[in-house]
Amino acid sequence: MGHVTEQTASVNAKLNALAVVNSYDEKDVADSANILLQDKWRTFFSKFDVQDGQISVDDFRDSHFRSEFDVSRLEAMEEKERKERTRHNSLLQLDKLSIKRTASFERALNCNHQITGDSQIYTRTANLHRDNRKSCFSGFVAKISSDYLVDENSRCFFRNRYRCFPPPVFVPFVVILEIVCYLYYAIKEGSFKLSGSVPNQSFLLYTPDRRQELWRFVFYMFLHAGWIHLSFNFLVQILVGIPLEMVHGSTRICLVYMSGILASSLATSVFDKSACLAGSAGGVYAILAAHLANILTNYSEVEIGFVKLAAIFITSSTDVGLAVWDRYSTSNSPPVGYAGHLMGSFIGLTIGFLIIRSFGQSLRSQILCWVALIVYGALTVIAIFWNIFAY
Repeated sequence: MGHVTEQTASVNAKLNALAVVNSYDEKDVADSANILLQDKWRTFFSKFDVQDGQISVDDFRDSHFRSEFDVSRLEAMEEKERKERTRHNSLLQLDKLSIKRTASFERALNCNHQITGDSQIYTRTANLHRDNRKSCFSGFVAKISSDYLVDENSRCFFRNRYRCFPPPVFVPFVVILEIVCYLYYAIKEGSFKLSGSVPNQSFLLYTPDRRQELWRFVFYMFLHAGWIHLSFNFLVQILVGIPLEMVHGSTRICLVYMSGILASSLATSVFDKSACLAGSAGGVYAILAAHLANILTNYSEVEIGFVKLAAIFITSSTDVGLAVWDRYSTSNSPPVGYAGHLMGSFIGLTIGFLIIRSFGQSLRSQILCWVALIVYGALTVIAIFWNIFAY
């Protein structure tokens, strides 16, 4: 018992020293103390750390380390070495490279877990030694990590662990329902128009005179006014939505997407009372704006960032311009509102960005995320009361 206490005290002392050097906060120190006492490679760190709380990157190539050490961490350290021209890493820095997401996220990245006492020890079941042979899948995953993650450590981690199980399900499900609904009403009306009026008699359409039917505030997303309207949303969801869902998981992308959908219908009911609402622009612009904000704030880390930004600005500006034009130039009654584009973008730049930038981190510890969600909830309640008492 005395030996364990002495070992714990020694570990905590080293952590406190490292915390001062590396400017980590107390929570990091506490988390790392727990990991230090549980990780089975802790003893190896102590073996190679002879003086200053750090060990050389070269030491990780020792056969003892390579048999126990996660290859994605090693590659991340080697990348850090090349970029920062450093030859040493502290144990806290290694811990910073470890994942802090939920068990479901770990399983999606092909990590099985076993329970030992009160602790969870995650053990990789595949890819301990990276295969040099390139495959279509590994090339695809590498492309996704390069285009949709902005930090090299995160890219390396994703490339080594992603196995597409569970696969992205939310965005594909939404896309399929949108296509089915469009085909159903197009066949029913006997016309596949480039652009036109929405099916006014649909029980899915949000209209101001049917606000008491609450499902319309969400299910309007499955209707589209012509195949041009559908095509833009379809392409963004396929080219941006699915990759983001692969990277961040279905739960996070669903949260961003549905927040944009609900905010769009509520904003329309408050600011554009005479308009109806159709299409998934609220959700589409939420994920698109979140991705855009992530690119802008990490521009130096993004490959061909200017091309990506230009493509997003040109296509989205064209789509918004057409939506505004249709709102005021057509004689359709009721007209289709464009609040979805604006509110979706606002949600993406706030809630969406805070969620997207937190790859590999638990949202429970993200104070700004909680603040944004609380503000969103408060505004939602205000809009609901507005609909009840202001009409």
